Amino acid sequence: MFKSGVARTFGRSAFARPASTILSSTRSAVGNNALRALSARYASTEAGKTGKIHQVIGAVVDVKFDTEQLPAILNALETENGATFG
Repeated sequence: MFKSGVARTFGRSAFARPASTILSSTRSAVGNNALRALSARYASTEAGKTGKIHQVIGAVVDVKFDTEQLPAILNALETENGATFG
């Protein structure tokens, strides 16, 4: 109901920001953070890693690896006895 003197003097333009500036800064910040998070989450090496089957519950196979770098998440898992999971 009551407006301040600044708002009455300048109207809506006193508080307005250009929409393109808001959208572009938001888009770039969200895009950079999302790409950084995705690349960190799915980082892997191309070389095959040797791991040990730790646990099998139904269709879920838990494999432990000695290194911090994991193989690509969508690659098939191959065992020594020739069985293939994936």
